[in-house]
Amino acid sequence: MHSDKQNILLLFPDQLRADALSCNGCRAISTPHLDRLASEGVNFKTAISPSPLCVPARASLLSGRNSLETGVLHNGSWLHPDRQNQGIHSWPELLEQEGYTTAAIGKMHFYPWDLKEGFSRRIIAEDKRHIHIQDDYQEYLKEKGLRKYHGTDHAKYLDQKGACVSLIPKEHQVDTWVADSTVDFILNHIKESPDTPFAVMSGFPGPHCPYDPPSEYLDQVDVSKIERPLASRTPWMVDQIRQVCLRPWNKVDYTDATEEDYIRLRQHYLALVKQIDDAVGKILSCLDENKLTESTTVLFTSDHGDFLGDHNLIGKHYYYNQSVHIPLLIRGKGYKAGQECSSPVSLTDLYTTILSIAGTGCRNREDSRALTGEEDEKRILFGATDIGFYAAWKSWRLSRYYQGDSHLYNLADDPGEENNRIGDGSCLDIINRMNSALDAWIINSTIRAHSDKKVSPGTDDPDNAYNRKGWVRPYPFPLDRKNQ
Repeated sequence: MHSDKQNILLLFPDQLRADALSCNGCRAISTPHLDRLASEGVNFKTAISPSPLCVPARASLLSGRNSLETGVLHNGSWLHPDRQNQGIHSWPELLEQEGYTTAAIGKMHFYPWDLKEGFSRRIIAEDKRHIHIQDDYQEYLKEKGLRKYHGTDHAKYLDQKGACVSLIPKEHQVDTWVADSTVDFILNHIKESPDTPFAVMSGFPGPHCPYDPPSEYLDQVDVSKIERPLASRTPWMVDQIRQVCLRPWNKVDYTDATEEDYIRLRQHYLALVKQIDDAVGKILSCLDENKLTESTTVLFTSDHGDFLGDHNLIGKHYYYNQSVHIPLLIRGKGYKAGQECSSPVSLTDLYTTILSIAGTGCRNREDSRALTGEEDEKRILFGATDIGFYAAWKSWRLSRYYQGDSHLYNLADDPGEENNRIGDGSCLDIINRMNSALDAWIINSTIRAHSDKKVSPGTDDPDNAYNRKGWVRPYPFPLDRKNQ
């Protein structure tokens, strides 16, 4: 590759909690390929999802804007179809303008599901739950005499609270297919366009539920070293998530779930993580074998975590650590090997980080800054979904929910989030500081969210068309690209 630009490879599993990697403390499995990325790059130990829900997190990653600005606050919404007219550009379309060839491989969770959103090419394997979508992976399975399956098609799925063994052979698993498709794309690209840099986002549908690994991976999990789930803390959350999980996409009743059930879920989940680690290893080997390692920056992260029974919850959404805390590893030019960064950073930071790696001159914004690995103890991060808001500063996290609940935890001395400090008088200064910062963020984000309606009439200029009948205001009002 003769271009002086770095290739960019974003590896993006779905619903991967940070502590499921052995480089982040998991003892039940080994993730040697992800550990390699950590040892050869920077491990951001306190990376968080600003919106721990699939679609809002991905919309913010794609646009560099928080969920209040995008308006994507839940899984049933998406970015404005005319966002480009507003001056809101996805990072792949900006990289295309810089001469990159871009591709989105695997799960993206766009609406419609085959939307490109700036990527020049899409090779699609959508959500594991969306079994009727006619994507590229479905066509692949059809050629092999196979098909997609709902969780309920598997033996013991309901009895084991969603834990099952996949009916699809190991070599045809969706995460393996995403890795193989990524390798094929890279090989074809360097053959056909060796002087053009590439930017690829590979979205692994796992380890999102259903927790359905092939049997070969279950034996690679040391069940005796699986962490026991944390006790329940917030009854209204438990009731709410149980109702959600009874819907047709899942059909699992967690009302009577036991610790044994959750341990089994964790075994199956970690087996899926192990499978993804092997998939990552296949991609890294492709870079090594084709002398692309030095010219490619690799980023590994996820949209959010998974409770897996912690606080008697399953899935994500709520602002506890198991849902919010995500892995983030970056290896490439300018990133110091073996470095660990403990300051909180956001998934949304990857927008500016990717554009910075590509040399676009993109400026930092409040919610999206170029990550270098340097510590920043002053920065307060914020997040929002349709259930409320939260702020994170150092080891503190303040959450405010729609039905009036407020939580404050210090994860440094209370990693299990067992002691809500919201009524603790000794924390009053911290509460006031974080509440004030959160209020300011909500106000400013709300104002920016409506900037497309701005009117700039220029009434002081007698020649301005505004002063004549029939003036039509521009809509949407375009934002300045320098603010992207």
